[in-house]
Amino acid sequence: MLEHAIQAVVAISIMVGAGAMVGFTVKAFIDSRRAMARPTPRRDKKMSKSLETVKTNLQEALALVDGILERAAAKAAEAPAKSAAPAKPAKPAAPAKAAKPAKKAGPTLEEVREQLLQVIEQRSNDQARAILAEHEAKRLSELDEASYAAVIKACQDLLKAEDAGESETDEDLTA
Repeated sequence: MLEHAIQAVVAISIMVGAGAMVGFTVKAFIDSRRAMARPTPRRDKKMSKSLETVKTNLQEALALVDGILERAAAKAAEAPAKSAAPAKPAKPAAPAKAAKPAKKAGPTLEEVREQLLQVIEQRSNDQARAILAEHEAKRLSELDEASYAAVIKACQDLLKAEDAGESETDEDLTA
């Protein structure tokens, strides 16, 4: 595959060089015609020879590109045939190693966020901010990881206190 890429680059550079040569040759031919009132046969022959060289170089480059395209098409046609061939039997899988128990160092940021959201929904945003302020943070992102457990506990205590307060109110209403 790398060989094809190199051939393509060579072919393209030949074509670019030939194109530049054509441009230079045509410009030189036009300039020579302008400079002289009557062209000489020697100059005409020289220009014709240059143009023939350019034409030959372009034809060679085109032939190279055609060859590269044909080879690429042939390989593309072979690829489905190879994939349809029966595959070698797979090696038996190695026995799975016992999974290492995940270390749970403590609550995660997501767990803290969930608890604070419950406080906001069931109580108020001010109480959630007060819990963060107790742990010297204005935002959740400023909260130290060591404080995660304490914040979760504070949120749970606040929510339990609310639940206990509601159940007492319900008992008072039923009595």
